[in-house]
Amino acid sequence: MKQCWITHNNNKRLIVLFLGWGADEKAFEGLSRPGYDILALWDYRDESLALPTEHYCEVVVIAWSFGVMEASRLLGNNMPSNVTLLLAVNGTEQPVDNNFGIPKDICEGTLANLSERNLRKFYRRMFTSKEAWDAYSANLPQRNLDELTDELRLLYERAQEPTAHLQWTLAYLSDADAIFPAKNQQNYWSKMQIPYMQIQSGHFPDWQALIDQNVVDKEYVAHRFDTAADSYDAEAELQCKIALNLWQLTRENLKQNSLVNVLEIGCGSGMLTHDYLADITPAELWLWDISPRHSSLLKGKYNENLNIHFKQCDAEIELRNIKPDSLDLIISSSTIQWFHSPGGFLRNAAKSLRKGGVLAFSTFGPLMCTELNDAGISTRHYYNAESPVWRTATSDLELIRCENSILSKRFDTPADVFRHMRRSGVNALRRTPISTTEMRRAIDSYPVDCYGNATLTFNPLYFIYRKK
Repeated sequence: MKQCWITHNNNKRLIVLFLGWGADEKAFEGLSRPGYDILALWDYRDESLALPTEHYCEVVVIAWSFGVMEASRLLGNNMPSNVTLLLAVNGTEQPVDNNFGIPKDICEGTLANLSERNLRKFYRRMFTSKEAWDAYSANLPQRNLDELTDELRLLYERAQEPTAHLQWTLAYLSDADAIFPAKNQQNYWSKMQIPYMQIQSGHFPDWQALIDQNVVDKEYVAHRFDTAADSYDAEAELQCKIALNLWQLTRENLKQNSLVNVLEIGCGSGMLTHDYLADITPAELWLWDISPRHSSLLKGKYNENLNIHFKQCDAEIELRNIKPDSLDLIISSSTIQWFHSPGGFLRNAAKSLRKGGVLAFSTFGPLMCTELNDAGISTRHYYNAESPVWRTATSDLELIRCENSILSKRFDTPADVFRHMRRSGVNALRRTPISTTEMRRAIDSYPVDCYGNATLTFNPLYFIYRKK
């Protein structure tokens, strides 16, 4: 297996790209994500490779095409504990299969008739537009036909063998994929109960857009909430309502005398903390937040007799370090949407809770900030309340309550919406400033009513689980 650093700046986090058959690093050299190093892997004739994951606090794995099977083979029995996100793109763990991958006769025909001319035709079929193909063809993989033939033969043989199944966070499949039929990909991910999302693309998607939408720049999230710390409470009216509703739903499902150890994830300015401390007094309380400023502002805010531990941290990573069976309640409002893996969060929370302990959190569904998409502003991928990710991640938790809600906040103008976002930290996806031209275009495209007023939609989801 070969590897190449696309970016290597001694960042804390790492993205590992498992490329498809026939690829090398050439078409991926422009990719970047602030806070992450990016490592590309290809040429799977030799599967021996030690990934440098131990040097990073967090690892994201993105596998494409035949790389999905290879990621499963390499990581299935040796998954690094710091992997938080597993994305499969236009591939499956059964890559040569009439129902779940490339039809067998097509793969055999490709192998039997591989030539320079047919290889170029294969590359061309990965794209739906001439512009995308022209850009790719200027950076064609520099690999010889003999090694590609050997690699495809080995991949074909491995595809007939049983393989490990990873707990993929999300699968992407392209509607116009001429290599891996979209229907077969749907069949596979439905069978495996893995959530999937269809995009408009050929086999080779817009990689930078895919990374930007799915890989969270967590340092920037912390920075945005730090910057908004002084104005957050005044702007976060709906978040305050969501926190109160979460606590009311949680309180109905608690045994009051069992709340000894409580962890709150994403305590922010203390909205949710204030709600539950009015009703309960934990023997020990841990308050975590990714924002250093929020963490420091909360210190000294509560009764000194309370046994409270404040910690500024990335909770998705830190939760792995909690002592098993040590907590009675884990609670979090409007935070989990910033995590890479909801399923990983559920599994780590389950390990941390005692039997009968409660996990309660709010996150957001796919109708969250839909107006921003209309205005051309990218948002996070949000799972709906019925997604299998909330129900199949672990058998140790029983889902006892799930609610889907819609709230909205009205503004005089679209410009006021964007001011609100800046002051509250909402949608902290993009580190580079929006240009004046982009902002004007977004304001002009933002949906308004007949009076020119604008609305921002919130789609809170509430989940209450109990440890079995």
